Amino acid sequence: MALISNNKENNGNSQLELSTDYSFQVPDFEVDNSADGAAYKKTVEGITTLLKCHVDKLAEILKSEELLPSDVSEAMRVAVGNTALLVNKRISQFNKQLDSHLNPNAKDKVTTINDLHGLWSLVDMQLVGIRNCFNEVEKYRLSGWLSAKEEI
Repeated sequence: MALISNNKENNGNSQLELSTDYSFQVPDFEVDNSADGAAYKKTVEGITTLLKCHVDKLAEILKSEELLPSDVSEAMRVAVGNTALLVNKRISQFNKQLDSHLNPNAKDKVTTINDLHGLWSLVDMQLVGIRNCFNEVEKYRLSGWLSAKEEI
C-alpha cells in the first residue's frame, strides 16, 4: 500500500492514504563496551539503511506536500534535515575512523576501540534527537496525517 495517494474521492478532494505496513520508529541501537570494530560496522550499516529508507519514504510523501497540514510537513522536513546531517557528517566521520580501526595504516594514527566508543557516544546523542523527530512523524502518520490542531 502506498503511503500517500492522490486518489480523487469525496467530492474531488485529494486524499492522503494511511499506510499500515510502514512505521517511522527508530529503535535503540545499543552497542556495549565490549563491542569490537565488526559489531560497530554492523550497527552503523543497520542504522544508515533504516534512516535512508525513512528519508526516502518521507521524500515520497513530501511530493504531495500540498495535501499535508503545515506542521506535519514541517516535522517531516526537520526529520529529513537532521537525518541528513547525522548520516553525512557524524556517521561519515565515524565510518572513516572505523575503517582506520579495521584497516590500520602505518602512516596514520591508530584508531583504538576506545576512540570508537567515544565517537559512538556522539552519534548516539544525535540519534536521540533523530528518534524524537521520527516519533513525531509516526504520531502524525497514526493520526492519518492530521495536525495536532485538527485532532482537537
